[in-house]
Amino acid sequence: MTKAKQDIDVKQMFDLPPEKAISYLQNKGYKITNDWRELWEDAHAKSFTIAKMTKLQMLKDTKNTLETALKEGWGEAQTKRELKNMFKSKGWWGKKTIIDENGEEKEIQLGSNYRVNTIYRQNIQSAFNAGRYLEQLEDVDFAPYFQYEAILDERTRPEHRALNDKVFRYDDPIWAYIYPPNGWGCRCIVRNLTEDEVKNKGLKVEKSDGKLSFKEVIINKDTGDTKPVAVFKTEDMSGRILNFQTDAGWSSNVGKAAWNIDVLAYNSIKDMPQNIKDKFISEMAQNIHSQKVYTNFIDKILKNGLKTQGIEKTVTWLQPNVLDALNEQKITPKTPVVVMQDDRVGHIVGDVKVAKQKISENQLYTIYDIINNPDEIYLDKTNEKNMSLLFVRTLNPEEITDKRDCIKVAVKLNKTNKKEPVNYIATAGRVNHMALTKDKNYKKIE
Repeated sequence: MTKAKQDIDVKQMFDLPPEKAISYLQNKGYKITNDWRELWEDAHAKSFTIAKMTKLQMLKDTKNTLETALKEGWGEAQTKRELKNMFKSKGWWGKKTIIDENGEEKEIQLGSNYRVNTIYRQNIQSAFNAGRYLEQLEDVDFAPYFQYEAILDERTRPEHRALNDKVFRYDDPIWAYIYPPNGWGCRCIVRNLTEDEVKNKGLKVEKSDGKLSFKEVIINKDTGDTKPVAVFKTEDMSGRILNFQTDAGWSSNVGKAAWNIDVLAYNSIKDMPQNIKDKFISEMAQNIHSQKVYTNFIDKILKNGLKTQGIEKTVTWLQPNVLDALNEQKITPKTPVVVMQDDRVGHIVGDVKVAKQKISENQLYTIYDIINNPDEIYLDKTNEKNMSLLFVRTLNPEEITDKRDCIKVAVKLNKTNKKEPVNYIATAGRVNHMALTKDKNYKKIE
């Protein structure tokens, strides 16, 4: 592919308002961040009360501006101008001196031309690439190969250039970590190829086996905190061996594991005063956009006959009262984020589940509400190293067909992913409430 053709492709990505890109950005709720690494590095500054409160409002204002830009087809210049004017009008511009937790003065950077450019490029491009990935998954039955495409100009990093034209199957683990954007300023894209296209172009389908690894990089020089980044061993056109390494905070596929954005959002507020943190968590838990994401997620899986593609979605966040109840039990989830994997849907309503325990497809859609508005919550301490929360909802009389009179949704706490620990929905099913209360491994906490 020529450079001119690639530039046209990227230009079209930004000029057109595809529904899935807009939907992706809308469904993120209030989760847009200015600089993910900066959020990590500033996590120790616990008393940025006014600045952080302003920043929380900026999340909403920035998100609304970017949504409007996508819907109305604003160009780059107009979008940046609107962001800059909005930031300046709200006093979120330039440098500001604050008092840190040690009572010392500290200068922080608010809005800037550089930051406006970063917000625009990374959020808009992430939205398009997430939408693009989800659309590509719909075509893998006849186009199962993904080809990495870099823009070959003087700005392209050698490692990104080395990946240009590389082909892997859509389900190769590599796409969970290097699907673009995979770094600051990354302009790369991925395209689908059929088996005939791969053959006719003389392309080689590679595997990441033995070539994909992870390394810890320091993201906070003061504390020595590190984060894992993906490293892929490859070679350029001349045969020179190169190690492609994602930038810190970019070792994830925004379409496949969009929950990573939720974790980053939580990390940005976890050291705030409790009342501000509780308000933010409550908004995220009861976010109507998150409910829509979950509904669409279930729609697609059911439509595809419970076919799994390794997709994970944030369902909701554990609410402050649940976190308080866990703290009383001396349990502290590393994040409040609750995630659903597509293979769990098949487990819950597929043939694997015993018929008498299985919930209906209609009841499957209520899991979001059951977690947010349960009748009771139990702590399952069957396995002290792998505990679960059980969210219980009593069934309506017309839904009861035997002694199983309630639905139980089990959420595994602090299930560790290679990148971040989150809480996963393990299963859901119909159970007998009396038997539930008599189980010695279950402790009612709400």
